[in-house]
Amino acid sequence: MEWLEIETLEDLKQLGSYRKIREELKNSLGERIYFKARGWADLWEVVQSIRKLKISGRLLQKFEESPSNISDENLMYFKSEVDRIIYALLRLDGEQRLKELGVNKSHTRDLEKAKSWRNGLAKIIHPDVCKHPESVEASTKLTQMYEQMTRR
Repeated sequence: MEWLEIETLEDLKQLGSYRKIREELKNSLGERIYFKARGWADLWEVVQSIRKLKISGRLLQKFEESPSNISDENLMYFKSEVDRIIYALLRLDGEQRLKELGVNKSHTRDLEKAKSWRNGLAKIIHPDVCKHPESVEASTKLTQMYEQMTRR
């Protein structure tokens, strides 16, 4: 996944031919994530989008574990990490929500881990910093989830 480390379109072109890089991207993303790229500029936009999505480290981890088994086939359809998080908080439920937000059983056992998880997401979606129209509702849901996690 050399293409994830590049900084410019020119660096991308240095990695090989357009077809070779496009195929490498397709293979890395698996069959469930589809992208359109009709030229170098489009391909560069795809790489930049993937780099933005790996902010939390979750996407890259999924690539490395199992390139063809990425569970959330809609991941590429969000405009930003904020949209993805708010969608998961407000539109998903149960195991699907927990999985998308990176929550597991250790969060209920380790209060510091739960607090760190909540604070990390709160910094992204808090209404003071996030202008998303549903940020207030998402922050409330995040607080509710945290309270449920930390009950003993």
